[in-house]
Formats: sequence, structure tokens, C-alpha cells
Amino acid sequence: MKNRLLTQSEHDIQSVCIQWLNYNGFYAWRANAGMVRTADRYGKYRMIKLGDAGMPDVLAIVKPFGFLYGFEIKRPGGKVTEIQRMKHEKLAQAGAKVFVIHSLEELKKAVEREIVLPTLSERKTS
Repeated sequence: MKNRLLTQSEHDIQSVCIQWLNYNGFYAWRANAGMVRTADRYGKYRMIKLGDAGMPDVLAIVKPFGFLYGFEIKRPGGKVTEIQRMKHEKLAQAGAKVFVIHSLEELKKAVEREIVLPTLSERKTS
């Protein structure tokens, strides 16, 4: 069994990535997908769909420009599924940029390499 202390979970990586993005000029959030079971006031259960299958785990908009970025977060060595790959292609065709990220360091490199961030003065005016 792997030592849990040596490997970060996707949730851990997502949390630090969202914090970093929000601190650095993005409006970023976790894009929950899947379904949840809920009960109404009469005790009847129903399923609620949260989001589209294959959507990136984290969505972010660069303030104040409004460009959409998707970040699929994977544990080190993790790979995207076919449905995720197809959804990422569809988002790219619509003008979004999608990245597959395995760590905060990888996120920082992708942002530095691929995304032009507004200056601090531009961020303060938004």
C-alpha cells in the first residue's frame, strides 16, 4: 500500500491550485460534475445533475479580460479519460484553453508559459 503522506490527492492539488489562481488575478472555482441524491420535503428522492461529464475540475476566468481557462487536475501519473479529452477539445474549439495539471508547480509553469496575466494596476481597476 502506498504511503498516503507521499502522494497528494487530486482534492489537495485542486485546493492549492484554486487558492493560487484566485490570489494571482483569476476568478477560479471547482466545477463539480456528477450527480447527487436529494430528498424533497415529502421524503421523495430524486437525482440532481451537477455538471457535464468530462468538464475540467477547475474553471477560471482572468480578471478583467474574461478569458476562460480549464484545469483538469490529476494526481502525478494520472491521465485524462476519453470523455474528458473530447470535452477539452470542444472547449478549445469554443475559444477556451484547457490544461492537464499534476501539481501546483505545473500549474504555475502553464500560467507563466501560456497565459498573459493583467498587471497589478489592471487587476485593481476590475
